[in-house]
Amino acid sequence: IKSKVYKVMTLFLVIVLSFWITCSNIDARSGTLSNETSYFTTSDIVMSITLDTNQTTTFHGGYAHVGAYNLQLKGKQYSLSGIWVESGPPSNLNSIFVGIGVMPNLYGDSEIHLTTRWTAGGSGCYNVHCPGFVQVKSKPYLGMILSPVSSIGSFKKWAFVPTIKQDKVTGHWWLCIFPKLRCFGYFPKELFSHLSSGASIVRYGGETYTPPGMVSPPMGSGRLPQERFKNS
Repeated sequence: IKSKVYKVMTLFLVIVLSFWITCSNIDARSGTLSNETSYFTTSDIVMSITLDTNQTTTFHGGYAHVGAYNLQLKGKQYSLSGIWVESGPPSNLNSIFVGIGVMPNLYGDSEIHLTTRWTAGGSGCYNVHCPGFVQVKSKPYLGMILSPVSSIGSFKKWAFVPTIKQDKVTGHWWLCIFPKLRCFGYFPKELFSHLSSGASIVRYGGETYTPPGMVSPPMGSGRLPQERFKNS
């Protein structure tokens, strides 16, 4: 039993270290900045917590290990976890997100789906709900249900590794997923006025949304690290 626990804890440490190494390997000379943003209005409540790059380097990709947990969400609630690449001023922000999402209003269920979202000068959408993303392989595909998933109270944990990278020749932004770095489609660089030449910031983290009068959904597992590996 001790041997099994040791192996699981070792795997957990490898995943955690991989996440931090991912962030630091973008530019080993620079640090990172934790960014927490809340929006409270009469129409919605949005919480965003990300670990951001904090330097003037131009980035051309990144990846993250994202833990996947069963979440019971309803209606317009959603919970996202993954990686963003961004560039441009707030008034004309270019952004691509790839990761996992639980979004009943979008998918019609409370399952975990492979999800992307892009914006460019006021346009953009989730997945392929508007022209933009070019799918080149049948699987994986945007919107597909991801499994297996982790459970609270279990030592067996699962993680997905969403990856985004810019092609050095074409400038297109490719979406990939491990294992074996399966790249399944891309966003043409022509969609973007700023990301076409690279990203000025990379974000790692999550975002949740809930309408007024409802409890905010969990981000990730919804548990704190103090609850230890089995319960967080």
